[in-house]
Amino acid sequence: MNDHGSRFRLSVLILLAAVLTGGCVSVMVERGWPRTAGTLTRLPLSAPVTIRRDAFGIPHISADSEKDLFFAQGYVHAQDRLFQMEMVRRLVSGTLSEVLGRWALDTDHFARLAGFPDLCRRIAAGLSGPERELLASYTAGINSFLAAEDRELPLECRVLRLRPRPWTVEDALSNFVLFSWGLATNYAQELFALRIMKDLPLKSWNALFPASPGATLPPDRYFEDLRRLDTGRLLAAARAFLVPSPPPGSGSNAWAVAAGADGRPLLANDPHLAASVPQLWYFCHLRTPGLNVAGASVAGTPGILIGRTHGLTWGLTNVMADYTDLFVVRLDPQDPHRYIVAGQSLAMEEEILTIPLRRRSVERSVWHTRYGPVITSLRRGAEAAVVLKWYGTLPAGSLQDRSPGAVLAINRAQSVDEMMEAAAGVSVLGLNLVAADSSGHIALQALGAVPLRRGYSGRLPADGSSGAMDWEGFLSAEAMPRLVDPAAGRLANANQRLPAVEGVDLSHSWCSPYRYRRIVSVLSGLQSPAEIEDFRQLQLDVRSLQAERLLPRILSFDYQDPRAREAAALLAGWDRSVRADSDAAALWELFVTAWLRLLIEDELGADTAAYLDLASVFHSLQDEILVRPSSLWDRRNTRRKESPREILELALVRALEELEERLGPRGPSWQWGALHSRAYEHPGSVLGLLTRRLNRGTYPADGDNETVRATGFLPGRDDYKVMWHSSMRMIAAPGESSLLIMGPMGQSGQPGYRHYDDMIGPWQRGELLRLELEENAPGGDTTAELILTP
Repeated sequence: MNDHGSRFRLSVLILLAAVLTGGCVSVMVERGWPRTAGTLTRLPLSAPVTIRRDAFGIPHISADSEKDLFFAQGYVHAQDRLFQMEMVRRLVSGTLSEVLGRWALDTDHFARLAGFPDLCRRIAAGLSGPERELLASYTAGINSFLAAEDRELPLECRVLRLRPRPWTVEDALSNFVLFSWGLATNYAQELFALRIMKDLPLKSWNALFPASPGATLPPDRYFEDLRRLDTGRLLAAARAFLVPSPPPGSGSNAWAVAAGADGRPLLANDPHLAASVPQLWYFCHLRTPGLNVAGASVAGTPGILIGRTHGLTWGLTNVMADYTDLFVVRLDPQDPHRYIVAGQSLAMEEEILTIPLRRRSVERSVWHTRYGPVITSLRRGAEAAVVLKWYGTLPAGSLQDRSPGAVLAINRAQSVDEMMEAAAGVSVLGLNLVAADSSGHIALQALGAVPLRRGYSGRLPADGSSGAMDWEGFLSAEAMPRLVDPAAGRLANANQRLPAVEGVDLSHSWCSPYRYRRIVSVLSGLQSPAEIEDFRQLQLDVRSLQAERLLPRILSFDYQDPRAREAAALLAGWDRSVRADSDAAALWELFVTAWLRLLIEDELGADTAAYLDLASVFHSLQDEILVRPSSLWDRRNTRRKESPREILELALVRALEELEERLGPRGPSWQWGALHSRAYEHPGSVLGLLTRRLNRGTYPADGDNETVRATGFLPGRDDYKVMWHSSMRMIAAPGESSLLIMGPMGQSGQPGYRHYDDMIGPWQRGELLRLELEENAPGGDTTAELILTP
């Protein structure tokens, strides 16, 4: 911490620590709490708006027009989540450094380089007149809160001396851009391929990331040529978004049945995201003539993203579509700012980025090619450069997106057909929309613009200099996978592989199908039509189909080491449920990690940890090596050739020894939850002094990366703490007057406020709260009423 930005950040954190641990806690913290009762006047509304809060602080907003309704939603979002909204807006606009100092420069550099602000502008340009009016009304609600004389900014804003500027329509599209980048699956894998390509041939790469069940790997012959090229050093900015967690939306569950216990459809959804404070989702109910919708919104964006109307309910999962590509272009030996395509030397175009700090600005260069911006250093002697291509780097007019309008239209939809028609305009979000309506229809519709690639698969970097590899448009919305009213009367998605359509693979990076198969197995095994309680229990299910598939093969070997036999005996008696109180579950998780390390650490060396983290997200080596011959069983760093039995035996012993080292001799302390715990950590809790005020936890966690109750950890970090989990749980039946929902933290982003953490207890117990659609909702549960008037 020796630069100005780091010193400034440290001073801010020390100040924050002093405020939160000193005698003025209540004065400083309570000043930012929202006003939830009374009347606010002289607002730009056409008629009064009523905001009723329930026992969990969830607002039920009633207005006479959609414009007034979304104005009020913008107002309550700003009341409860302003700092979260401001950070997302700055992340996407590339202006974090202006607040957080030089340590955020690489993040800002990448946001600009990858075209995040440009993509916001292009989405805004595609809004219809009525859509723009509604978004303008939403931002007017935010700005009215910012301009209110009696409003207090959140604690973080006051400590950072941050006064948010007024919001624009483009700002209200920031979440769409951030979600778009986060939902893309392949960027981290392609960067990893560049890191290890010198030491690992294509055959070994294919073993590390095998084909998903039912798929065949593409040839990717260019990879062997690429391995011989010096591509220069990867820019720090290109790694800025490779945070130590899987991308947002890297996993999710959604399923539906056409006829539940009362004859009506039933739907469940739990998107998987990084554990965060505050939680991502902001629950609310929006009601006006022609629109009555409730569910999960995202602060900074109008409307409901997951939820229900009276006739329709819907959820979301990640398609896992691949729409981020790396192109490799050979550099002109005479000039590193020229590159070769089809034998011609072409000039790069330089763009100078001006990134503001608090008292001055910093300039960064971006070099553009026909494929996109360069993400490696252009030093003399480098043979090639690596270029990023994705939605944000496309030329203007290349891709039309109507995602904001689609969300608003789905909020009015009452049937599966209306939903599908509305969703057709979504291009930049690679999502599966799972839905059910009150007429008994259920459906899954994949959304997003999948590139039509010429000459390559997209799985590994492409040969840009050949001139034979590029995008040639996108798969049409009509061709995207869909499933409507399947004969089985049920459907599910858990990020498993979707089949190719029109000869086009949507991706080659999928989650393993264990969660999907478990969901289908439970639904098909029900002895009577599904009830809400069946769905709730399934959302909490921790049966590991990965263990069920792999353990019989692992236990079939005749191990010689007595410690390996001891470990094998414990696993043999395990019921394959990854419960927090299970000793065998703890051993299983440590064994799989030790096994993977033994297979790859001699091949990957210092890159082992990065692979382990990727392997926790995608269908990977451990899922296939027991059934396919592989040279990876043999360790390079030994003279003899190891057999699978020897590697597995060593992994069992290492796992047992690690368990003893971490938790002591076998006994009551041997519990998975003692290693695998969930903590809710505020981004400002860098200093230990902040922990008590800002953070919550730790809580022992059931499940793992492959269970329906997903609580993912990153094996490369050498701990087993929960890094991502279900970001909310929802169950709904169209035609009823309510939905059931719960989040892991609370509605408010304000430390100390009663709704900052009041959902943690119910969440840990697997409880759901009822969110009503009735006109007088939430009825007797109303705890406060705020009236907004012109």
